[in-house]
Amino acid sequence: MAVQGFATSHALVPQQWSEGLEAEVLKKISWASLVGKRSDSLIQWKDNLSNKPGDTDTIGLRMQLNSTPKTSSDAVEGNEQTLTIHDMTFTIDEVVDAVRFKNVIDRQRVNFDMRDEAKAALADQLANAWDTALFNQLAGRSATTGVLGGHNTALDPYAASPAVHIVSRGAAADESLSADYFDMDMLDVAIEIAKTTSPAIRPAKIPGFDKPMYVCFLHPYQISDLRATASGSPNTIWGLIQRDYRQGGGEQSSNPAITGALGVYNDVLLVENSRVPLGQNSSTGADVAAVRRAIFCGAQSAVMGWGRLGGTPRRFRWTEKQFDYDREYGVAAGFLGGIKQTQFNSLPFATIVLSTTASASTLS
Repeated sequence: MAVQGFATSHALVPQQWSEGLEAEVLKKISWASLVGKRSDSLIQWKDNLSNKPGDTDTIGLRMQLNSTPKTSSDAVEGNEQTLTIHDMTFTIDEVVDAVRFKNVIDRQRVNFDMRDEAKAALADQLANAWDTALFNQLAGRSATTGVLGGHNTALDPYAASPAVHIVSRGAAADESLSADYFDMDMLDVAIEIAKTTSPAIRPAKIPGFDKPMYVCFLHPYQISDLRATASGSPNTIWGLIQRDYRQGGGEQSSNPAITGALGVYNDVLLVENSRVPLGQNSSTGADVAAVRRAIFCGAQSAVMGWGRLGGTPRRFRWTEKQFDYDREYGVAAGFLGGIKQTQFNSLPFATIVLSTTASASTLS
């Protein structure tokens, strides 16, 4: 049965629909302003797959030399060091979905443009999925795969041997946490780990700030816990952070680092985001509903890449199609992409997971 379709060049499928979709999706992604091509970006954009065939890119990391330089009395020849270079691969795949309108009369009955509504709905869905994928990767949610895993397998820090880059109150796994709530001392420990681990976790260049910063993403439940002590009284340190942030113009910044920025503590930008994921059972990979994995991040915490669709210069694709003698109508939108936490030598490179008990607040 022949079906009428629209080619990319058709008048009903102008180039600007793809471009408009891309702009709308990127605008809705909460971490879009933290992406950059430099190695000091929090999330590094690797563009290799956008201009060559293939679905996998390999990234190298040169480790620092670890011996002491020689003196005039030392022999250099025969005592040279060897470069240590680790590598990591990440994969891109398709992220796509579609909307179909049942028949002609449905479009006649409403007083809005269903084509515009379809674009807005698909943009929301694509942005939400890609937003979620980044946080699953940063938090080491190895059990989450496919689109919501960024098309790559994250490395659960609890699965490393020994477990590394984790801050929790003595618990060996997320499922063992109980009444272990987020507080500022966890950030102090994370900062200490970042500065003393090898290789050290470097702060990142954050738009709107004059000096490099670390970023810690927290779930709203964890923010509620942070604002109060165990007795329920206001947290003094949190109040000082808010005061200093306001005095420094944080709330009035014309170039905010990211939606949800709450304040700065010891060169760590605190950012609230509801997509900070649940904990993960260390044995089964199942969700741990009463735990959230906050993520402390430095430069190159994750890499992301785009592909080009059909050899065109567009990253996003918008396709329209008619069915059943033009009585039904559908639109599809998608892109080629991948996200992966940086991991070298089977260890997380620039992220620290801060797992805590975290549930919705209740009033007594």
